[in-house]
This record gives sequence, structure tokens and C-alpha cells, in this order.
Amino acid sequence: MKQLNFNDKRILKSLLDKTKTTTIRKAWNGVPTRLAVYDYYRHEDIDKPCKYKVGEIVEAVWTGDEDSIEVDCGTHLDYYSKNLGKVKITKIEKIEIYKEQHEMFDMFMITKGNAKIGYRKPGIPERTTLSDSEGFRDYQEMFEFLEEYSDGLKEAKPFWLITMEWIK
Repeated sequence: MKQLNFNDKRILKSLLDKTKTTTIRKAWNGVPTRLAVYDYYRHEDIDKPCKYKVGEIVEAVWTGDEDSIEVDCGTHLDYYSKNLGKVKITKIEKIEIYKEQHEMFDMFMITKGNAKIGYRKPGIPERTTLSDSEGFRDYQEMFEFLEEYSDGLKEAKPFWLITMEWIK
């Protein structure tokens, strides 16, 4: 059975209480490309198909490192490479996420088809439907994670937005 791996402690609580119902995954691979000048390499992004299919049942697995588990969640021996349960993939959508820099603030943008949603940073931490379903405290925490996960979101990058339901 395929696995859906998670390793960021910011979402661990939502995995344990099964409130996490979406996950965002890269829809590209960075492939090193050699340039003729000075043996310099740069990464060229190529499309990456989604690993999962709608209707598929997969195991949700915690693969965070030993130090990522906080004391109130148990010991690392309890959760490292722990099967958290099975989920059914119910929807897969391709979205783009990027950061627009303005003079006084940054805007994080999510586009899905023709729809575009913007979130201001810094701003008042707000909960959103997506940050809730992703298991983050608020949208700012979600975008901080996405910035770390994808080299700062300096340009629009495609992601897979996977919706799932926990199987009892």
C-alpha cells in the first residue's frame, strides 16, 4: 500500500486528532542542469505527476525525525515512522502558489483555475479553510512552511492540493 508521509511537527496534532483533511505536495522536480560556462549548475523545474489517484486508499505515516516530537505528543519512540491510519483520496487539484512583494508587505497568492486568493504578510494571523484543513494554526504558519519547502516561493510554483478523508 502506498504511503502519504508527513514530517513537520506543526501539523502533528492535526494528524493525531485526524482533523487534517488536505495536503499540499510539489507538482515539480528540480533537476540540476549543467550550463556550459564554468561548470555551473542550476535547477530546472520539470512537471511531476501526482503520485496518488482519486479513490485510492493510502497509509498516513509520520516520518518526522526524533527531535520533532514535542513532549506533550508522546515520545519519539511512539511516533517515529508511525502509521497514523488510512486515508482515502477524495479530490486532487493543481494549484499555483507564489509570493508577491510589495513595498510595505508581502502577499501570498494561491491560484486555482481562474480564482486567485491573496493573503497578506505580516498581518493579523487568520484562520482560513485551507490552513485549517492543512492542520496549521493560521495561514501565516502555513505559508512559512511552504516557503521553507519550496525555496521561498519567489516565482509561481505548481502544487497538488490533495483532499482526503480518514477511514475509521
